Amino acid sequence: MLDKDYLSLAEVQVMGVDPLHFAKVNYSSARNDFGGFNNVPNYANKTAFAAIKADGSIMAWGNSNNGGTNAPTDSGYTEIYSNRYAFAALKADGSITAWGSAYAGGTGAPSDSGYTKIYSNAVAFAALKADGSITAWGDSYSGGTGAPSGSGYTKIYSNRRAFAVLTHDGSIMVWGSSKYGATNAPTDKGYIKIYSNATAFAALKADGSITAWGSPYFGGTGAPTDSGYTKIYSNAYAFAALKANGSIKAWGDSNSGGANALTDKGISKFIQMQL
Repeated sequence: MLDKDYLSLAEVQVMGVDPLHFAKVNYSSARNDFGGFNNVPNYANKTAFAAIKADGSIMAWGNSNNGGTNAPTDSGYTEIYSNRYAFAALKADGSITAWGSAYAGGTGAPSDSGYTKIYSNAVAFAALKADGSITAWGDSYSGGTGAPSGSGYTKIYSNRRAFAVLTHDGSIMVWGSSKYGATNAPTDKGYIKIYSNATAFAALKADGSITAWGSPYFGGTGAPTDSGYTKIYSNAYAFAALKANGSIKAWGDSNSGGANALTDKGISKFIQMQL
């Protein structure tokens, strides 16, 4: 336990925390560059912080129900991951320790080792092994159960209440809440990346064609039918896809940017509001 409710930047640096873990990111990069909004490496959840020291030991502070207390007392951890109400820490041997809200995955982490990365959505975790197999835990409605069996999966993506995963052949598997895209994913192959907003997913193929699914109100339908797109951006409730010529196609909630996108060409980069 800490004797005060805050840490200065100097104290954080002395603890051995990489200051870059506290760098600002924007909504779109948070949701899409890290596989989902809750996967940004900032070591914080909704009401608690966790910090990793140079020896791999962990300090936590904040709301005691959501991981501000009861962090692991041993050392050797290399990464900490969070969702809204819990944390999960990974060791060099691929073993995992979780703490925080039991409902959100603070308990139930896998007891074996060999995991290489942990992903999360709002209230569940999913861990990927070197062989591409997956173990999930947390809220069962949101993907804490139902992860695909087998191996060969390459990366996990998430939105608020669902997970999606790519395989080596570019096919997609999903699980979690059906309202958030855990059903009706594309059944063909050749996808190279998945993007998400709060309630939907959009997948991009090598030819720049796009398939979207999830909430129809917030981008699960309405994706462009042509090809040639190079990247997809998102906010909470809409998507915008960029072509090589700098033209843009947007879809999703019209009040959130899903309509009235710029008609100019030559756009090279999106600037989004900072978190």
